[in-house]
Amino acid sequence: MEILKGVEIERELLERLVVSGQIGHEVALAHNNDPGSNAFTFGNDRYHRSCETSKLALEEYGFHMRRSGAALYGIRDGVEIHFATARTADVHTPSSFDPNTDARIAAGLNNATVQQPFEGIDELLPPRRQILHVVWSGNDAIGLVATHIGRLVTFSETHVVWDEVSRID
Repeated sequence: MEILKGVEIERELLERLVVSGQIGHEVALAHNNDPGSNAFTFGNDRYHRSCETSKLALEEYGFHMRRSGAALYGIRDGVEIHFATARTADVHTPSSFDPNTDARIAAGLNNATVQQPFEGIDELLPPRRQILHVVWSGNDAIGLVATHIGRLVTFSETHVVWDEVSRID
């Protein structure tokens, strides 16, 4: 199904990404009261467990997995999927989801050039991918409340906005 303009992702895969976020959230919540736990360990645990749980689903749908530091990415054809978390379901509010990290600005710059290619330059450049973000929203108090998939863009190198974002849960 076309989830974003020009981006086809199977409905079943999207459903599995939602479930992966739920599993990661539940496991992180189960360990939230362990000795040494705090809001940061909860957030890291939720993010990494959700990513790891998503890995098998993405591989089954033809994505190749890649690590860059602590981040995990899925790559298939012209799409690269990154993962993120937000505090609430409102991924447009900076207090919930910070789009202006270095990695998200790089993704936004990439997406801006993929969407706005210059006439005749495509033949000279290596194939480019659109970078999408799957965002699991929630926290230890309210639970997992939403899952979104979207494409960030920027033209300024300092501020990123959603070009498109869809709620998939």
